[in-house]
Amino acid sequence: MLEIKGDKLLELTSEPLDVKEELSLKIIEEVHKKFNGKVMVSWSGGKDSTVVLHLARRIDHNVVVLFANTLIEYPETVKYVRELAKEWKLNYHEVRPRKGVSYWKIVEKEGFPKIRWHRHKPTCCTELKTYPIQVFTARMGIRCQLIGFTYDESRPRFVQLYRNGIFQYVKPRKYEDVVTVYKCYPIAFWSVSDVWKYIKKNNIPYNPVYDKGVERVGCMPCTAHLGWRESLGKTNPKMLEFILKKMREMGDERGYQTSMEDYVI
Repeated sequence: MLEIKGDKLLELTSEPLDVKEELSLKIIEEVHKKFNGKVMVSWSGGKDSTVVLHLARRIDHNVVVLFANTLIEYPETVKYVRELAKEWKLNYHEVRPRKGVSYWKIVEKEGFPKIRWHRHKPTCCTELKTYPIQVFTARMGIRCQLIGFTYDESRPRFVQLYRNGIFQYVKPRKYEDVVTVYKCYPIAFWSVSDVWKYIKKNNIPYNPVYDKGVERVGCMPCTAHLGWRESLGKTNPKMLEFILKKMREMGDERGYQTSMEDYVI
């Protein structure tokens, strides 16, 4: 069950949603048993991780849920996760970056993050998300994270899932004071359409930032994904203008590639 990758993963992408749903539940159940319940849902407030959260609670209603607040999230995201955590009475936890660490300080030192490919993780991701999550998993004795990646979300994620599969052993590269955990992607073979169908079928509240036309929920000023200009143009044109200006000041050619007006609806 947990060895799904490569062509097997591709075969599953053509299955109907009800088959995918049952398989995802079996995957979560197997992981839950394998690690004696020492499992958590990494919840970003996005549609994919919210579906994983809903599925995981069907296996363990009190599953640990972690939201990594980078302090540069969309305001709608923070409000959404906290309100839903109360409504669903989740076993909810929230972590933040270490004192003195911030996105803007990292940008001043290293520049704005480049487009993130398979083997490239920006420093801000490591410092604002990865390390706080690793410290939390060590403290709580978590052995496996359930993560909401889907195969058609982006090319880098597809490559990662195709090559490495839905169940991966991940060893921390930088921090030696934390415990290594596994990562499981129980909806890796779902499409974006599957995710929205499941949300509608189960009447799951979703992050209202999607109603602004944003396809990706994450750090609001992130420049490490394709379409970051469009997203900011729709949600925070003033921040987009600030970032483009800052890029030009720092000699980043991306600050010259487009005008803000191209992306403001």
